[in-house]
Amino acid sequence: MFKVGQPIEHDFRPAVRDYLAGERRELGVQTLVAGHWKRQSHGPGFSLRRPVYVMPHWRGEAGAPILARPIRLG
Repeated sequence: MFKVGQPIEHDFRPAVRDYLAGERRELGVQTLVAGHWKRQSHGPGFSLRRPVYVMPHWRGEAGAPILARPIRLG
């Protein structure tokens, strides 16, 4: 179980202003990627697979606003 901590407050106005002015192509956000198993390629010609656990992590630009979505378990 992971706890993010205190509520996060961001001022989105500068990012929206840059987007509307054409200085940014998209409004980048950060999302929390849930931990999961993947089948990692390895061996001769990458023909074999082994299970590897990917730890939960943040995806996206470091200073970008955080997009919170519910995570379904199971």
